[in-house]
Amino acid sequence: MKLNTPTLTPDDFVKRWQHADATERQSYQEHFRDVCRLVGAVSPGEQQQFDDYTFEYGLKKTDGRQGYADVFYRNHFAIEYKGRDKYKDLKDAYRQLQQYRENLNNPPLLIVCDIDHWEIRTNFTAAPVTEVIFKHEDLLRPNNRAILRRIFSDPASFHPEKNKLQITEDVAAKFNRVVDDVLDWRNDPERVARFMTKLVFCMFVEDIGLLPKRAYDGILTEIVRTTRFHSNAKELFARYIRELFDAMATGGNVQMLDIPYFNGSMFTLGAADIVPLGRDALNALDQASDRNWAHVEPSVFGTIFERTLEPRKRAQLGAHYTHPDDIKLIVEPVLMQPLRREWAAVQAEAEPIRARYTNAANAAERMSAQLELAALRARMLARVRTITVLDPACGSGNFLYVSLRLLLDLEKAILTHPLWVGLPKEDIQVHPRQVYGLELNEIAHALASVVVWIGYYQWREENGFFHMPTPILTNMSANIVRRDAIL
Repeated sequence: MKLNTPTLTPDDFVKRWQHADATERQSYQEHFRDVCRLVGAVSPGEQQQFDDYTFEYGLKKTDGRQGYADVFYRNHFAIEYKGRDKYKDLKDAYRQLQQYRENLNNPPLLIVCDIDHWEIRTNFTAAPVTEVIFKHEDLLRPNNRAILRRIFSDPASFHPEKNKLQITEDVAAKFNRVVDDVLDWRNDPERVARFMTKLVFCMFVEDIGLLPKRAYDGILTEIVRTTRFHSNAKELFARYIRELFDAMATGGNVQMLDIPYFNGSMFTLGAADIVPLGRDALNALDQASDRNWAHVEPSVFGTIFERTLEPRKRAQLGAHYTHPDDIKLIVEPVLMQPLRREWAAVQAEAEPIRARYTNAANAAERMSAQLELAALRARMLARVRTITVLDPACGSGNFLYVSLRLLLDLEKAILTHPLWVGLPKEDIQVHPRQVYGLELNEIAHALASVVVWIGYYQWREENGFFHMPTPILTNMSANIVRRDAIL
């Protein structure tokens, strides 16, 4: 969109909406039109773009009771408004956009606003989510108005510089120094691998918010930064990290912070092989913790870290792992295509029932159609939620993760399909317990379940189905086994 000269001054805009007393429904369209006037953009309805740029996009695609976005501009953004004084609900509004972004043709930007606050997040394929957050009064600053202009004129400019593969290679490279320092002490490599995979998992769950933070640092980062300068850094770190692992095993309190109950055998009491880290390793770990581990790519994560932990394979780092697209060449025809055919058949069966539901002459007819739709949905969901996948030489879990993600994608597509609007909502139930693997190599085996769990919670966080179950992990010892598939 080519922008015009603004017709509303920043001072007038900020003053007009500073204390506006209106509900979300009463105010959001007027507010957005003023945003357009502020930055010189055309507003919905001022030019004939129909579904390409409109308010309340999605209403016409369902039964008229649910809109997918308050403002939609194809190939640019989707905006969900909340009423003033509902800032706490912006996270829920963002999750709603995440859940329905495919129905919105995957716009590059997902935006939530309550007039007082703006939160702009990216939605580019294979790229990490980046965010820009500012307040209403910040629009007096030219740089923030420039950000709003770009959502209309150049949404691609928000694309992050690095993709997930590059980020994963970067965090692995930072982790090399930690591993090198430990291996120089001639520790058992398998013991080192078990410990390092726990550290890696902690860094990930810290960055997605499953471990608590104090001020700006998560608890693992705080432990690293408060022990590395002490003369007895090695002993202090070992003591504090054991306290953290023990609390994660059962739930508890560490340094006045409540630690959620993780369990899942990963942090079982007494099973955490603590490897003391010296000052050099802690300095390297501190640098590694500065990276955002929430954006690693699980489909190559395991292989990269397996080579990080095995110096003999270090030369292969970043060169010979299997790309996720290559993994899909196997997983798609074997696992997903039969399920997609079943899903297509269910949709065809459901469409005439949906028409009966929408056009029902009375409550009894509508209820009858609703029950039939619910039964069809339940039948398809049961297939996706009960199918199991076995990789008899699973390595560090890359194929298992890709399979799990594709099943999650399909379950989401079923749950959010307009055919079911009006039925009770359901949560995601596809789970890591549906994947199985056999692997002989101790380091790869130690990584496999970590990769699956990281991928699972990353998917839930990225798709708006994030919540904290109790326990956070379940025992995967019977799913991913250290065993020879033939013998």
